[in-house]
Amino acid sequence: DFYFCQGKRYYNYLKKFFNKKNIYCIGALKPELNKNLPNYKEKKINKFKKQNILVLCGLNDYKPFIKILNKLDPKKFNFHIASHPLNYNLVVKYFKLNFNKNFIDVSTINKKEILKKIDYIIFGDTSLGFELAIKNYKVIRLYDNNFIPTFDIDNELPTATSASELLSIMNKNYFINKRKIEENYFFKYDNKASERLQNVLKKII
Repeated sequence: DFYFCQGKRYYNYLKKFFNKKNIYCIGALKPELNKNLPNYKEKKINKFKKQNILVLCGLNDYKPFIKILNKLDPKKFNFHIASHPLNYNLVVKYFKLNFNKNFIDVSTINKKEILKKIDYIIFGDTSLGFELAIKNYKVIRLYDNNFIPTFDIDNELPTATSASELLSIMNKNYFINKRKIEENYFFKYDNKASERLQNVLKKII
């Protein structure tokens, strides 16, 4: 009878089919578990040194990553792989079998420590990618045209579908509308979604 959503994007979808009086935009609950995520500290990327790429793997979005990342020069990049906790074994096994480069599994390492040395973040549909975009990290969405994308294709974030596009994005400055990302996917990025949920429940129960 009632619907709770984390951002305006989903709210706008739901109100096409349901009475908007029964839809509540409260924000995302998950960021409350990541309160210690640090903001990105601007640093000059040295093109003559190997750059660090963090690959955030969701439940089903990681296979296209490998097809594209396999084409990058291993002399120029270090690869750090972080899998979704629900399919950790599947992701690590798949990378070992199909990724033609060495990689570091950082799935269980504190994110705060990892992010200190990361230059670029690759992701598909994981919400952590949006959080890091809000915090000024250099995030890039990645998918291959031979795969069905697991997310809406839009211009909200820089998106690459090939190795050449990925390198092109890396080599230029790009703008991310953080306010739009926050509104669409978090409503308010203030770690108070659970409070708003409780307040709505008190009214309707």
